[in-house]
Amino acid sequence: MVKGIFINTSKIVVAVDSNQKFEAITPTYANEKCKYSSERDAMGYDWKVYNFTTGQYNARTYVNYMIKDKHEDFTYKLRFLDFNDNGIKGTPKFEYVLLK
Repeated sequence: MVKGIFINTSKIVVAVDSNQKFEAITPTYANEKCKYSSERDAMGYDWKVYNFTTGQYNARTYVNYMIKDKHEDFTYKLRFLDFNDNGIKGTPKFEYVLLK
């Protein structure tokens, strides 16, 4: 069974965006254009999609997540690059950048 991602709702909020390229997301964009949610499953499960041809999951690299700390003044942008890092099941590969 494939599960989604849960966030710590007492510590962070998350925005999901597929309008901007990962490299183009700035602190201003993250703060002014993104709608944040504190729902436990705000990041969801659709950061990946099943490929029926290969029988594997592929990361949707165009989906970006802004992760904002509720108590500190910092925001990260994150995107998933692969469902399995080096073929190891359950180890998604991702990149993240501190925006401020």
